[in-house]
Amino acid sequence: METENPQLKIEDLRILREIVELSVQRGAFAANEIAAVGAAYDKLNNFLVHVQAAEEQSRQETENASPPAPADAEGDWEVPNSVPPASSTTTAKKKTSKGE
Repeated sequence: METENPQLKIEDLRILREIVELSVQRGAFAANEIAAVGAAYDKLNNFLVHVQAAEEQSRQETENASPPAPADAEGDWEVPNSVPPASSTTTAKKKTSKGE
């Protein structure tokens, strides 16, 4: 039986931050524990603030790098549904003069 690799996502860290905030508000920690909880919370919060700023910068760069609008007046691009089979295509023949 193969074990799954543990995964931790940014949203999981955001939830943990909220849990710490609620726990402190509800008095879940003793006075001698609150300094350690606060230090861990500060590290977590600073990391999440950094990640959020990076996500926002990436989003803005993506929006600024979007392709230009189509050149035609309607803004529609025509895309063929499929390429016709080779047997149904016609080939153009060069017209030759009668003397050849």
